[in-house]
Amino acid sequence: MLPIFIGLAASNTILLFLTLGTGAQFASGQVPFGSHFAAGVFTALFTCGVHSIVFTYFIGTGKWIKEEVAKARLKADDWIPQTKKFKMQTSPIALYCIMAIVITAISGATVKSNAAAFWYWLHKSAAYFTLVLNLCAFYIEGKVIRENSRLLENALKARL
Repeated sequence: MLPIFIGLAASNTILLFLTLGTGAQFASGQVPFGSHFAAGVFTALFTCGVHSIVFTYFIGTGKWIKEEVAKARLKADDWIPQTKKFKMQTSPIALYCIMAIVITAISGATVKSNAAAFWYWLHKSAAYFTLVLNLCAFYIEGKVIRENSRLLENALKARL
């Protein structure tokens, strides 16, 4: 899973930077609104998808570990708490990233419909916050996915 996640996180990072770039170009009049809007919508959907995959991965591997522990009659206290810990390390920040990108997208829609400077600065601030939050999340999620992979390998070895 780690190589897949790295590819998704790298692609998502590129999209976030691309969307920020088209936003700056739109603000200076270099590109039409549609370019930034399309990049923003695609990036928002992609970001939600990446973090949803992380949620699903930890739910699925947690269930798999529980099943393996039961099949191999291993001591549950050695395995189950780790899977819960991994979920708790990744789920909150993944959810915050989804919320941040949604807020950024909604505030961006208000910028186009409302010329007030407040909405522009809110959208711009939200965009930079979303970028930084996602970079932090990708680091945490990647680290925990690596740890979870080791746990899965150990569970397979213990079963044999």
